[in-house]
Parts: sequence; C-alpha cells; structure tokens
Amino acid sequence: MTGAGPSVAFVRGSALNPFETQVFAGLDGFEVRAIGESPANYEVDLVPVPVTLLAPHVNGRAVRVARRAGLPLPPPLKKAGMLRGLREAIGSADIVHAAETFIPFTDQCVEIARSIGARLVLTCWENIPFLYDDDPVMTQRKQRVRDAAAVFVAVTEPARDTLIAEGVEEDRIRVVPAALNTDRFESGHDRSFLAARAGIPADAPIVLFVGRMIREKGVIELVHAFSKVVGAAAAPHLVLVGNGPQTTRVKVAAEALGVAERVHLLEGQSYADIPRVFRSADVVVIPSLSTPYWQEQFGYVLAEAMASGRPLITTRTGSIPHVVGDAAWVVDDYDIDGLTRAIAETLTSPDVAAELGLRGRSRAVERYSVAAVAPLLAAAYEDALSR
Repeated sequence: MTGAGPSVAFVRGSALNPFETQVFAGLDGFEVRAIGESPANYEVDLVPVPVTLLAPHVNGRAVRVARRAGLPLPPPLKKAGMLRGLREAIGSADIVHAAETFIPFTDQCVEIARSIGARLVLTCWENIPFLYDDDPVMTQRKQRVRDAAAVFVAVTEPARDTLIAEGVEEDRIRVVPAALNTDRFESGHDRSFLAARAGIPADAPIVLFVGRMIREKGVIELVHAFSKVVGAAAAPHLVLVGNGPQTTRVKVAAEALGVAERVHLLEGQSYADIPRVFRSADVVVIPSLSTPYWQEQFGYVLAEAMASGRPLITTRTGSIPHVVGDAAWVVDDYDIDGLTRAIAETLTSPDVAAELGLRGRSRAVERYSVAAVAPLLAAAYEDALSR
C-alpha cells in the first residue's frame, strides 16, 4: 500500500493470512489495515499492512457441534464467529472489506458499515450456490449481507456465477483474482531445499504437494498414484507439505503401497520458505476432489506453482480449470490412473515439463501478479465509493 487516500478496514477474522493480503503491497491510493482474530492461525507478521487482532466472542467450534447435534443455541453462542471490539477497530473507515456472505463477522460488519457511512465490499470465493441454505439462520444472514454490500469481489468466474444464482445483480460484481508476489515466487529449479529438509538423494526427482492435509485435497489418491509411477531415471520421492488430519492415513497408505521410504511429510513450513519449497519440485501435483459441500475455490498453491515455473498437474474440479487454463496438465478428480500417467510423463519428458513450466509462469505473471491484480481491486473500491 502506497499513498494516503480513502481508508480500508480489511476484516478477515481467523483466516487473516500473508498470501491473500499480498495485493495490498501494490495498492496505490488507499490506506489499508487488516483485522484478524487472536490467536492468529497464520503468520500475520508477514501481512504487508498494519494488523489488529481481536478476541472472538465465542469459539465457533461449540456452535458447529451444537448445530450438528440439532440442539438449540443458547443466547451466548449466537455471537460465535463475531469479533470483540470490531466496531472500535474499524473506526471511521471509508470501506469495510470483509469476506463471504455466510461468515458471522461479515454479518457484524453490515451494521458497523451502515452506522459509520462506510461502503461494504465483499470478497467471495464460494462456488457452490445455496450452500448452507438448509439452515434458516444462515439463509437470513446471507440475505442481509447481500442486501448491504456495495460491491462483490468474486475471485473466480464460478464465484461470480454463484453470486448471480443467489440473486446478486451482475453490475455489483467484479471478478478480481487473488494476487501473488511473482517476484518472490520466481521461476527456477533447485532441489536442495527440500532434499536437505527431507533427506532425499540429490539426483532423485521430487513430486510435491502443498496444502492442507484433508480428505478433499486428494492426498490419499496422490499417494496411490505415486506408488504406481515407473520409468524415471532415478526413483522419485513424494513430499507433502502441510498440516491436517489426513497425515496418519497418508503414512498408512504409503506403508501399505510399499513407498513409505519415498514419501515425506513436512509440517509447519513458514510462508517465507514456500518459494524455495516450490523451486525444489520437479513436478507439483494438486489433486483436489469435488464433494457435495466443497470444491476448490481458487487454490493459491496453483498460482504459486505456476509463478515458480514448475510443471503443474491438477484436477478438473471446482474453479481449478478457470485458474490454470492451459498452463497445467488437468485430469479428472478421483482418476488415479490418469494421475499416475501425468506424473510419469512429466518426470520422463523434459519437453513436456518445460512447456508446462513456461505456460504457468506466463499465466501467473499476466493474471495473478500484484501488478495485474491491484488495479482491479482499486477499481472495485472506487466503484463502491461511487455508490
């Protein structure tokens, strides 16, 4: 952010992170400050604008448990997901920028923005129409937020289409993709960082996954597909970087499939090190799966892999085809044999790998760099202020 101008309170709660906020480093003409939840879930010291952390009213996990059990919510739990002191933290901002129509603190922002005469801008990633509308509380909240927002920032075309399906007028929606510092995620290949961290031989190709270790990310399918890869000059190694509840299943699967010695799980990597993580890879594989309740909404790791010039293999699900275009090898989700073929050919065909890497780098710079995205966000802010 450079240059004073209208003030923006970016409210992201427990999801405040250093990757979504990269765009603010190149946003001219606006004074941005970020508001998150304490304790932080991400490295908020890497966020490029001033940060305020607020305590939540109630732990949202208690509410989710009560709702799943069909129990009525006592009054104290009705504020779950909202932030203490949010009105004071927002202050006299000209723009309140929150996220999604169904998040409690976004509903909280509606009244705050109205009371101070600020414009409400909403970033929306969700690409499944009418999600959560089986809950009347959620339906009412989503409608309040839709009515109040001046401008919606849809991260992808499917997110835009979801908003339209739910009744948002098209002229209130701007498609503004997530932004990435493509100078940090520069093109290159050097296995040494991950080889040293995981104890991998220097000549061994590295197949890389980065993301949450959850069922929807397809990590078990990836281990299965990897176990069937043959033909590389040296036996490849699979590195999975991330945290989550599927780590035990990954270890069990790797042992059962006979590849445990070549499957490595690395947890707790700093976002400052992620560019070196990607440059270590011979191929990046992000095999996300569609479910009735979730589809890949953008996939920051897709943009990061492309910006790093690494060949990318992913799946035809959610917003992924819109994000990667022709800059990745795309297979159907749940297609283990297709995933195996893609990994094997990328590892054994230098021309294929090089072409994918070049296409990815070009797409990342043209579509997702801070220089490309910041003017689009500035235009969305100007639009909101004009309404």
